[in-house]
Amino acid sequence: MTAPMLPFSGDVQSTAHNVEASKTEPDKNTYLILQGLHGADPNYNYGTHFLFQGHETGQRDAAGNVQGYITRINLDADGPHPVTLLATADSVGNHLPTIDGSTWYPWAQRLLFTSENGDKGGVWQATPDYPSMVDDLSGIFGRGGYEGIQADPQCC
Repeated sequence: MTAPMLPFSGDVQSTAHNVEASKTEPDKNTYLILQGLHGADPNYNYGTHFLFQGHETGQRDAAGNVQGYITRINLDADGPHPVTLLATADSVGNHLPTIDGSTWYPWAQRLLFTSENGDKGGVWQATPDYPSMVDDLSGIFGRGGYEGIQADPQCC
């Protein structure tokens, strides 16, 4: 899914080729205390303290779009279960774009993630459990370069 954090062995720098490891950049994380979340191991208790991250990978899909993904850091987990990959695509199979901001929208019990990817940017909502169901909300918010998002605490 992700590239290594170190350049490939034997890779040579040149003016036409930049030798650099693939990195991800979570811009804004969302910390939540939630009960009963699952992961890839159905027999493991993933705890109640989580940090949700949307990532900018720098990797491109077949159409040339930069990809993103969503992870959950399981803060109560032991060594083999620290991070859960929640989603790399939305509910209709489209790759997720690079993700910049995130927040919890308590009224819908969903995470909201934003992308500042110009006319391909927008807002996506995701369930916090594994595997996450991610929906593109461009029909509601439109396309645009959204750096971040915050729910109004006085709403609803």
